[in-house]
Amino acid sequence: MNQKEKYNKKYFKRCSFSIGNKFDGIQIFEVFNEEKECKIVYDHYYTSRSGKEKIIKTKDFSSILNGLEKVHFEDWDDNYPNKIDDGIYWSFEAYFKPSIIFKKEGNNNFPKNIKVLIDFIKGFFPDFSIDTKIKTKLSEKDLLRRYCLEHRGTSFTEVSVGNRAIAKNSTDRRSDIVRIENDHYRWYSQYGTNKEYFDDLVRSKKPEYEIELVRN
Repeated sequence: MNQKEKYNKKYFKRCSFSIGNKFDGIQIFEVFNEEKECKIVYDHYYTSRSGKEKIIKTKDFSSILNGLEKVHFEDWDDNYPNKIDDGIYWSFEAYFKPSIIFKKEGNNNFPKNIKVLIDFIKGFFPDFSIDTKIKTKLSEKDLLRRYCLEHRGTSFTEVSVGNRAIAKNSTDRRSDIVRIENDHYRWYSQYGTNKEYFDDLVRSKKPEYEIELVRN
């Protein structure tokens, strides 16, 4: 079977694109071949599917399959990693008969033509939106996301540069510390090997300082 042949009702089974995490939420877009019609689904959920999916059904297989073909996901790499892990992960899967499977994934990195897929999804769900800008530094929100994904079960009220003094409302900061506050625990984690990623947060120019996430 050549590439063109599989993009028809006979061979296409389903595909999906998901992006996010359980802290910010996960967006998922799915297309199913239900023989007599295509079912197109969008959901935004956290730990489990919301049960409030948006669903579109259409018998216009050709427009859907033509749209998927224009994405050229067969030419994508299997993995798009980035050493700067911002905690947002995406995956794309497509299934064709008899047993043709494509699986792609990434973090803080995308195929060059990812906009083609986004525009395809927005054609059905105009509110669908993702940030495809590749980050070279992590923001405070990125730090909070990464930390909360690794240490679940508590809610965090603040991410800041520096270390708050004992007084709850003190504005004292140590500029060599990246800090996440929690009212119940204290926890330290070294991030010195990733210091260059936090240049926007760490104002100190002393190279011997190490980065820490501090949880109070």
